Amino acid sequence: MASRPFEASEQTNEYLRARSAGVAKNSQHMQAHAIDIRIPGVDTLTLRNAALALGRGGVGYYPRSRSVHVDTGRVRTWCYGCSSSRASAE
Repeated sequence: MASRPFEASEQTNEYLRARSAGVAKNSQHMQAHAIDIRIPGVDTLTLRNAALALGRGGVGYYPRSRSVHVDTGRVRTWCYGCSSSRASAE
């Protein structure tokens, strides 16, 4: 895969649902209200903190896949693959 300045999720919810029981049928992704992003050369934690600083929508932190979910829903945060103490400390 060629290096791109910005990478957005290309997977569909059908793909994700096949691999995880936690993917909603009518998720923010399916409604075009969410994106999973990573920026090569930018630390995932830095990206997460920038999204949190906006104070809007949902921000999901996925350190193992080095991506951050951002959506336009209600303000909330989560971390998939973090211990509860790690998620709140970061």
